[in-house]
This record gives sequence, C-alpha cells and structure tokens, in this order.
Amino acid sequence: MVNVSTAGILCETPARVEPMSRVGVTLLLPESEDFSGDRLEIECEGVVIRSEKKTTQTSAPLYHIAVYFTQIDDQDRDLIARHVERDLGGVNQVPET
Repeated sequence: MVNVSTAGILCETPARVEPMSRVGVTLLLPESEDFSGDRLEIECEGVVIRSEKKTTQTSAPLYHIAVYFTQIDDQDRDLIARHVERDLGGVNQVPET
C-alpha cells in the first residue's frame, strides 16, 4: 500500500490493471498505535481509476493503481479515518483560531 484515504487507495501491483476495472480490496490496518500486534481487516470494493507503470531498479515491472472505493461499510470507513489520523499524528489538522 502506498497511500490510503477514506475515498480510496493507491497501491503497487506487479501487473497492470485496466482503468474502470472493478476490484475487491482487503486492507490490513494495524490495530495499535505503535503499529504492532493484531491487524484490522477491512474488505470493500472499488474501481480502478488510474494505472501507471513505475520505473524500478529491477527488471520486474511495477504499477501504481489508484482505486476509488465504491462499496465500503461506514464503520470500515471510520476505521480508515482513525488510522490515517493516527498515522499523520495530526499533521494535516487545521489549527483552531
């Protein structure tokens, strides 16, 4: 996983996935704040909105695919939001005035 948000995910794959392809996504997010121990499993569905070949140091191809979530439980979306907030440590929070 390269990047995750409540709207979707950017991930790496060894094969190109055509844009507009429907995909199933399983995310394993760390349950604890120090990212150790058990993992939370989130299953959802999405649509590939972008697929780009990346340059690598090896001969094996690598693609970044961007997936927009089309079906995800509200509870799972909330878990992702908490994970992102915890991972960022409030870096992107708007300061209170």
